[in-house]
Amino acid sequence: MSEDDDQVEARQKVEAFARRHALEHYEVVIVVASSPSEGIREYAGHTRDALVVLPTHGRTGLSRLLQASIAEDVATSVFPPVLTFRLT
Repeated sequence: MSEDDDQVEARQKVEAFARRHALEHYEVVIVVASSPSEGIREYAGHTRDALVVLPTHGRTGLSRLLQASIAEDVATSVFPPVLTFRLT
């Protein structure tokens, strides 16, 4: 199955992040599910020895309360550890 434009863009952003931070050993996994949180939780449940890295919009205050955060939902509900970073 080939990646769609959004998946290609996501892969490129993660790979650019990895290059900027000199990461050498990583795997980009594209998860397609009914909801992003569900797909990530399902994948993370099978990968107990990894680190899940997720981008976040970095919302604060009222906008954070009003808009769902996939990164926050995943970070508070999965093992292995989750590292979030703000998209720039």
